[in-house]
Amino acid sequence: MSAEGLIISIPENGDAEPLWMRVAGGEIVGHSAGARWLDDSGLTELPRDTRVMLVTPVGLTTLHWTDFPDLTPRQGRAAARLLALDNSIGSAEMLHIATADTGDMDDRHNVAVVSRTQMAQWLLWAQHQGIDPDIILPAGLLLPHPDECFVSGMIGGEIVLRGPDCAIGAADPVAALIVGEAQVREVTVRDVNRAAIAALASPPLNLRQGDFAKRGKHVLDWPLVRSLAAMLGFIAFCSLLIALTQIMKYDLAADAVDAESQALARTVLPHVPDIATAQAQLDARLSELGGGGLAFSGPAAGLYAAMRNVPNASIANMAYTAEGTLSVTLSAPSADDMNQVLNALQQSGFLVTATPQQDQDGPIRTRVAVRTP
Repeated sequence: MSAEGLIISIPENGDAEPLWMRVAGGEIVGHSAGARWLDDSGLTELPRDTRVMLVTPVGLTTLHWTDFPDLTPRQGRAAARLLALDNSIGSAEMLHIATADTGDMDDRHNVAVVSRTQMAQWLLWAQHQGIDPDIILPAGLLLPHPDECFVSGMIGGEIVLRGPDCAIGAADPVAALIVGEAQVREVTVRDVNRAAIAALASPPLNLRQGDFAKRGKHVLDWPLVRSLAAMLGFIAFCSLLIALTQIMKYDLAADAVDAESQALARTVLPHVPDIATAQAQLDARLSELGGGGLAFSGPAAGLYAAMRNVPNASIANMAYTAEGTLSVTLSAPSADDMNQVLNALQQSGFLVTATPQQDQDGPIRTRVAVRTP
């Protein structure tokens, strides 16, 4: 049972004041009329674990008691709902039907029927009072269920009668006709209060179900948060470890390639100290021999690119020297065409030396030496 509880009996007459009692440790520690339960209790707010129960007027809720011994509890609840709906006035869309198991083999299902509009009004009233009830209980269920006679008790400022198959206010005009000459046993206020306190922990029926069920508060589950944080941290650590392992793997592979390359370079240059120096010395050696990666192809490609936009220019002859110089004789119809080729070579970054050749009757010829810087 919750250590704290607030029980509020809502009057059927909207002008009357509600009756409330506050429960602590299973005992009533305060009670009064009105909506000043906080002020009268010397509180600014209800304790966090307080369970709030609204007790609704007997005249606004219709109760049914049914038993389907051949059905499972779940099937019995469904059948009880359908039976209550058949015995009610109004469409299913306008009614709210709540069920609960009683645990009594002779009277297994409590069923309460109330209009959806009335449920909305009770919840709106509670919201205006700053509370969100955990339980909404019909008043008639605070009285014991008699087998044959009637029982009566004071609930929420009115006398309530409960019989084997009904619950009604004693002030209702038809109450005398329903009771007739049947015996009426009085239930003391003390017993009614004990039933209300017990209902805080285990209500015989709670109207807050279905569309009107209380929405749970979203509270952070800190153990779950810590577990997720630990899991994310572990995943991040594993990702970092994998990345570091890949880096080490690539670094070792690169070192192996460098060592192999240096070993190959030493077959030509025995005294090369490291791979960086080996690259420079091999390029120099290849250049001396008139070869190398771009020794010929670089200037040749630059020359052909320069001549691409001068369709009338042509190559009369070409030679490549051991010093790494591409020597060509260019022929062009005019000096402008020749200069366009030479300017394109220079703009591409090549070193160009041009020597014109005398040819009075034919096209202009120029001896051009091209080399990389």
